Amino acid sequence: MAARVMTLDHLAKQFRSLGSRYMPTVMKGAASAGERARLYLVQETQRKKLVDRNKYINAWKSLVQTNKLEIYNQAPYSAVIELGRRPNQKPPPYRVLIPWVRRHITASHTLKSGPRKGQTIARKVRGDAAIGIAIAIAKSIGKKGQKGKFVLRDAEDKIVEFIKAEVEDALSRTLGQI
Repeated sequence: MAARVMTLDHLAKQFRSLGSRYMPTVMKGAASAGERARLYLVQETQRKKLVDRNKYINAWKSLVQTNKLEIYNQAPYSAVIELGRRPNQKPPPYRVLIPWVRRHITASHTLKSGPRKGQTIARKVRGDAAIGIAIAIAKSIGKKGQKGKFVLRDAEDKIVEFIKAEVEDALSRTLGQI
């Protein structure tokens, strides 16, 4: 699971005058920042064209716990997308690639008889052909590896901006009510 955890202790010195209202206000701002960060990561995932069947894109979550904000993707393969895969390792299981092959790979062939003789048609790969292609892709990934897409790492500066802005906004609103 790709995840980033940030603690919020460093803001305490700046807003001590809030007393007991400080932490609930900070956590409210962090929750708002987490949602902004989640939406931003969805946009970045779409921009980097990492969307196939929306499982990865819909797996972005933010969780506010006592004194921390956790932003993560709960898709089982999110760590491989984020960090990549080293070369010369055991290949991934080919069976998980078969549905992808069936959705994305087309094979073309030329008709040899009938009224459309000589025409080339393209069809989605099915059956044993899909299995063979999935095995070849899995072997290639095992041999060559896979580069990471670094969605979360590349968005970290923007996420920190969201946290600062939302927490400061929540604290300013609370200070205005005092």
